[in-house]
Amino acid sequence: MNFYEYMGKKLHFMFGNRALTYVSTEGEPAIKQLEAEQNEQVKKKGRKAEPETVTADSAVKKQEEFEAMKKKTRNMLLGLVAVVVAAAAGIAAYKAMH
Repeated sequence: MNFYEYMGKKLHFMFGNRALTYVSTEGEPAIKQLEAEQNEQVKKKGRKAEPETVTADSAVKKQEEFEAMKKKTRNMLLGLVAVVVAAAAGIAAYKAMH
C-alpha cells in the first residue's frame, strides 16, 4: 500500500464513515423502571448526594494549591525558554566553529 492509498483510506475513515447511532431496544417504561430501582438502592443504602459545603479553610487551601500550581507552571515555562535559548546558542556556536 503506497502513501496515496494509505491517505485515501485514512481520509475515508475520518470523513466517509458515518457514526453509528445507538437505538435502544428497551422501551421507555423499562428504562424508567431500571432508574427507579437504582434510586431505591441508593435510598436504602442511605447514600444521598450531599452538596459539598465550601468553608473558608477549604477555599484558602484551594487558593494556595492554585498559586502553587501557577508558580510551578511558570517555572516550567521559564525552564523551557532557557533550554530553547541554550539550544539556539549551541547551534550558533557550532555553525560559527565549522
